[in-house]
Amino acid sequence: MIHRLYAIALAGLLSLSVSAQKEPVITIPFDSTANLYSYTGVVEAAGHSDSALYANARVWLIAKNGNAQFDEDIVRLKLIDKGSFSVPVEFKMGIAHASSTYLVNYSIVLEFKTDRYRYQIYRFALGGDATSTTPSQPLETLVKGHELNSMGRKANIRMEEGVCMEIDEAVRKLIEEMKVQLVKKPASDW
Repeated sequence: MIHRLYAIALAGLLSLSVSAQKEPVITIPFDSTANLYSYTGVVEAAGHSDSALYANARVWLIAKNGNAQFDEDIVRLKLIDKGSFSVPVEFKMGIAHASSTYLVNYSIVLEFKTDRYRYQIYRFALGGDATSTTPSQPLETLVKGHELNSMGRKANIRMEEGVCMEIDEAVRKLIEEMKVQLVKKPASDW
């Protein structure tokens, strides 16, 4: 009799754990102090002066974002800019399937010292436009969307994970591009 009660209790616990809702697995680094998704790092650039790194960053940001409208602190050798990229979005629930593209806006901060620089890429917002004049949704809000819907929760989690995976891939490519462009030797003027 006791063995039967243990078996029933164990079966009940197993069914609870199987039916428990999973949370999305987000691969983007999260800064718990600022409560923001954020990529930060220090890049060693031996043999490059702070002013050369700064100049290369200006050229790269202008080419990357199509304008020179960024905040500069020349004394502190700091650049702050906004950029954007697009990511594909898939939403599947039952037989329903929708594909779309989200515009992802972000902020980037670059600070320079001789032989190294620091970057932070953060404040991700989805939708809107590249000028940030049209309302957009912060990434931190998007990844909690499944909490608002009891119907389609699993589909929302899959969509949130997919969007974050695409953002993570795009930002990692951006960082690799930045690392190459900021240490480029200037073309000879002769």
